Amino acid sequence: SKKIFRCMVCNQLSGGKAKKSFSRCDALSRHIKIKHGLAGDDVEFAMKYARDNVEYIEYK
Repeated sequence: SKKIFRCMVCNQLSGGKAKKSFSRCDALSRHIKIKHGLAGDDVEFAMKYARDNVEYIEYK
């Protein structure tokens, strides 16, 4: 199985699960900082949310 992380800001803006997903935490962190302009504690909170709500997909 493979871990995928979703951006909580994108999820809130889309009203559910956003289509955009990330396979690595560093890519999600960069997305949150650049796309949404968050920094410091806001990024830490968003990353904790992503780690606490990680999804797993199965390889076929």
